[in-house]
Amino acid sequence: MVKKIAIAAVMSLFVGLGSSAASATGSWTFTVVEIGLQNYLDNDMARGNPSGMVDAHCTELGAGDCDFATMNSLNSDVGLHVNLPHCETPTQEYCVESLQVYEDGQTPKDATFDFQRLSSQPQIQTDLAHGIPQVGNALIFKSSGVTSVEGSDEFNVQAALDLHLVGPDYIAEISDFKMSVMPVTVVDGSYREWTGVNPETFKPDTRSSVKVRIPKIVGGWFKGRLSDAKVEIQDFNDSSYTLKVDAKSVEVPLAQMSVSAADCEAFQVSVWGQNILGDCTSGGSGLEADGMFDLLDAMRPYVNDTAAEIKTAWDVSSFSGALRADCISSGFGLAALVATNATVYTGAAPLQDASGLHYKVAGLHFLPDGSTITKGNYDLLLREDVARCIYDLPAIGSLYASVSVADGSKADPATTSFAIENGYAHFTASGFHFSQPVITTKLSNVKPTGARAFGAIKSKFTGKLAAGKRIKLSLFGVPAGASKSLQWYSNGKKISRATGATLHVAKAMIGHKIIVAVSLTKAGYVTKKFVIHFN
Repeated sequence: MVKKIAIAAVMSLFVGLGSSAASATGSWTFTVVEIGLQNYLDNDMARGNPSGMVDAHCTELGAGDCDFATMNSLNSDVGLHVNLPHCETPTQEYCVESLQVYEDGQTPKDATFDFQRLSSQPQIQTDLAHGIPQVGNALIFKSSGVTSVEGSDEFNVQAALDLHLVGPDYIAEISDFKMSVMPVTVVDGSYREWTGVNPETFKPDTRSSVKVRIPKIVGGWFKGRLSDAKVEIQDFNDSSYTLKVDAKSVEVPLAQMSVSAADCEAFQVSVWGQNILGDCTSGGSGLEADGMFDLLDAMRPYVNDTAAEIKTAWDVSSFSGALRADCISSGFGLAALVATNATVYTGAAPLQDASGLHYKVAGLHFLPDGSTITKGNYDLLLREDVARCIYDLPAIGSLYASVSVADGSKADPATTSFAIENGYAHFTASGFHFSQPVITTKLSNVKPTGARAFGAIKSKFTGKLAAGKRIKLSLFGVPAGASKSLQWYSNGKKISRATGATLHVAKAMIGHKIIVAVSLTKAGYVTKKFVIHFN
């Protein structure tokens, strides 16, 4: 039996199928949706109640319901979902360092940390001897100018560690990590220690960048509800690292249908060959399961292949049992990230064969209006050393990539790209139609037959090299869909965070040689790298 310390500030992530009764109509509603951290915002005590866990009302191990002798006699484990607090000192570990919210294509802007929700709620005591870090709760930040569709400038940020403690010693083992961003409205700002929030909707092309300090044991493969993601990892100390994920939110189609109570069990049996929900009152099945694809197909005729509603989301979570563990054993941090807006997807590492990595996604064909076609997006980021290992390539040398989207034998229209960014190989596909497409990514050190070369690229600078001024680089002749990677240098040294088209000139740069290194990548093209001298 697993015992959950419920009085702690906790969050759970439940992925799967939910059913609920509608007694007035005698029908049952099936919903297929991934439930991330942001979906628990209305839970006043922020407890969650994962399947198989029993509430234990205690604030410290070894006391009350969590008495060691009692738990050992009952053969109980302890499960904790611990939210991380805001970082208050430069050396603090296991905390949320910062949030930036900005419009895609604009300069990132720091959001201001405002307060921690439920801060006066009794929480589990820090117990470093048993591996329990300082516990926080959902954090509220105020953005600098960016708002939700509803007009709020408040954003709820949560980062959480799943801990598992087993007797007789009850030393915590970290099983998972997850984090999310969601625009919200604070219900009553005058009672911040107990305040509630209402979830709101991301505006299109809103980017959120979250930086956290987390244990090095948290790493490997991650999944997320994101698009156009950029990842950075840096060593923090011997046991921790900083993880920064910068990405756009996505619109996830929700699949929902109703079936009469009399037909509920028959419907389930037609999909899975068994009644997985017993009396059709409760239950779940992970979106990672192949059965979710079968369920979605069975639902299509009931809902005219149309989504019930659209939910905006920005979340990331780790998972275990991924592809090629030998390829990530030598490093730390996020090694791979798979992200999509698909209703149902392979919520694990892609499958691999000689032709590449394959990742299956599926969704209903139409948006809620019943006529607009749903468009999918997919991102795969592999740390470059991990990518070379997975594809059995040398540690150095040129890389050539292909990204394709196909539904059976038919190619699906899609925009694809490939780039090396911040040490990650980044494959993307977007704009494809939903049914059950498979995205295939291939990486090679051999120039593909028919690979095209970029044509002449022209550059132009505007602005002046004066302290406090900005200089902007514009490129002409870059084909549509190409990804650009830039890095500015002053006297041969990288300028920190200067990776965009605009350089903010500091006083220390005056009199120095300024250059910008540019790399252009596109599927089917040979990567082009060149350096532009400013003075």
